[in-house]
Amino acid sequence: MSRLVPQRPHPSLSGADLAYVRASYLPLEELARRERLRSARVVEWIESGRLPRPAYVLPDGTPMFPEDLLALVRSAGGVNRLPDHFARRHELAARMLGFAAGTRAGDWEDYLSGEYGVCLRQVTPETLLLKEMLVERIGRAIDAPRPEDPAWRRALAFEIGGLDCLIRPFASVDPERFGRPTSRQRLIEGPRRRWPWLPDGLLAFQTGSSLTRTTDRR
Repeated sequence: MSRLVPQRPHPSLSGADLAYVRASYLPLEELARRERLRSARVVEWIESGRLPRPAYVLPDGTPMFPEDLLALVRSAGGVNRLPDHFARRHELAARMLGFAAGTRAGDWEDYLSGEYGVCLRQVTPETLLLKEMLVERIGRAIDAPRPEDPAWRRALAFEIGGLDCLIRPFASVDPERFGRPTSRQRLIEGPRRRWPWLPDGLLAFQTGSSLTRTTDRR
């Protein structure tokens, strides 16, 4: 079976979803042209499992990829060096972020699935791990909320703001294809509805006294 389709199929794109994908992703031919590569060569790399699958496919069958699909290849010095390059950067980032050894062994295959291209604005070993760390930390915080604790409030606002910077808006078809709400819905939009004192966007990094003075403790 061809790998020029998403790992998990999504409903046909239309309306706002179609406009979002066309504005945020590129067809393989354009990516190859920007890197001065033959598109057939890039197709071969994808089909042989050396590069990620597409994030979406247009109604006419055109696979769509993140703009930075080939950035790691360039950074590695070629597709043959990509696995080792990814592994070295991944190991360093995992150690720096405090992940236990061996707990992220599946990240290379997850990278090749193309699904990190659905959620991350930039797909690198570092952003992949940072996203997973924030998902874990925000999930723990909202499962055991302490809104009366100023330190908890500041940490939650900071972490949600960081995740907001890392992940994409997503398409409305994504919850259906993944079988659950997206990380943005669960860990950014949901908490901001639950606790209106959580700021939006870059304001989430302003963790000063305004978060501690508010009287909303819902």
